[in-house]
Amino acid sequence: MVRLTTVVENHSWMPMPLVELHIPLPEGLAADFGVKHGGLWRTELVYRTYLLPRQRVTFQQDVLCAERGLHRITKTEIKLGDGLGLSTLFEELETPLSLLVRPRPVTEDGLLLRCEELIGETAVQRWYQEDASRLQGVRSYQAGDPYRFIHWAASARSNQLMVKQFETTSETTLYVIPNAQFFDAHWAGGVKSVSEFQYRVAATLLWMASERQFSCGLCTNAAWQGAGWLLQAADRGPGHLDLLLGLLGGLTRQAQCSYAELLRFFRERVSQASTLLLITPYWSDELEDVLRLLLGDRHRVLILTTTEDAAVWQGIDPAVSVVVLNQEEAS
Repeated sequence: MVRLTTVVENHSWMPMPLVELHIPLPEGLAADFGVKHGGLWRTELVYRTYLLPRQRVTFQQDVLCAERGLHRITKTEIKLGDGLGLSTLFEELETPLSLLVRPRPVTEDGLLLRCEELIGETAVQRWYQEDASRLQGVRSYQAGDPYRFIHWAASARSNQLMVKQFETTSETTLYVIPNAQFFDAHWAGGVKSVSEFQYRVAATLLWMASERQFSCGLCTNAAWQGAGWLLQAADRGPGHLDLLLGLLGGLTRQAQCSYAELLRFFRERVSQASTLLLITPYWSDELEDVLRLLLGDRHRVLILTTTEDAAVWQGIDPAVSVVVLNQEEAS
């Protein structure tokens, strides 16, 4: 639910006895007109008022965001009259307003527990690296050490290059990779309800990973507002979760390429060993081959699927966990 604000202003020194606005809402949005109007949801905003000279009037209306996606309100019809019906003017105004609706995380207890298993301490590998904020001591310089870590005072005292030694800390890098391909021909489209459920699961996983301070990223073959295939590098900085959820909100349900092509593209761009959460309704022998390459790159792979046919997953590498999600739990 969002609150939409509309401002109407009379710039002239003459009054306007009748001002009527009609704002059509795109599919997926609906306006709440409250109990006094029968509790109905309408697909058009209608405002009626009058304006005194140099007067401004503000309207606010609660709008239900029933569907994820980028919704555009492109026009407003305005009716101006003298209040007596003798003179009436109709005009159409351009209102380039865009509203991005992000996927709603899955909040059902059973599904949340399943997601916790996927990204919990027992499921996600951590790679240890030095924490620059925790100085432990100094040691002799070794080939390949960054010059910015040279401890110049200690080097002067010992007459040899010394570098700062930091304590190690753990770092988890996690990528959520939803699949928009449902059939061998990736351009054939898919099932709307399944696609939307996958994006909700993806949003839930990203939200939970961010809560645990994991560095998380997003990659998908679904068409989006940008060029090429979507790959947002893993990060855990402020605002990164909002960026990822916004990208999920702008995805379409049409695949730009096959899932196998996407995963090969991912291998070329991401070399750091990471935990990959593959959300897919489709599997094939070609994907099986790419999966072996990902495991060979030391990635940890977990598959989330709505495909309940156990025969599809019989050949999966034992190192890969396959979790079947029940879409009815979140319907």
